[in-house]
Amino acid sequence: MVNVSLFLILSIVVGLIISIYGLNIYSMSDGQALQWTTLTVLLIIATAGIVRFAFSAGPFIGWLVSIGLMVFFMTPLLDMAMPNFSTTNPVAELYMAIQYGNQGEFIAGTIILGVISLLVLSVPFIQKAFSSAKAKSKEDDYYEA
Repeated sequence: MVNVSLFLILSIVVGLIISIYGLNIYSMSDGQALQWTTLTVLLIIATAGIVRFAFSAGPFIGWLVSIGLMVFFMTPLLDMAMPNFSTTNPVAELYMAIQYGNQGEFIAGTIILGVISLLVLSVPFIQKAFSSAKAKSKEDDYYEA
């Protein structure tokens, strides 16, 4: 499970780098900075895990999920740039809740991202368990024959 370890370490490092960049732009108190960092790291783990899972299902599915996530994260920019375009993005709302001190949205968003992160991190372990069980049943069938 070296892949999961590398995936987790890389996601945490990238999340911290993005968080530090965001904290240089927006001045926040210590508590808000910790919330910002936590949300960023969980978001990176969740989205990278979703993309990783999609690519394990197939390259075309992974490609579609990657394009969908890019569109999802670019819609707040379109909302700011185009006057007749209006949308609400839950991730942008979470970051705004951190900046303006709404704890309820932060806690709910963190729980949801935490559950998604745990699910996508558990997928390789589940796949390995199924493949080893399948290999063991084939081995048992071979010895019985």
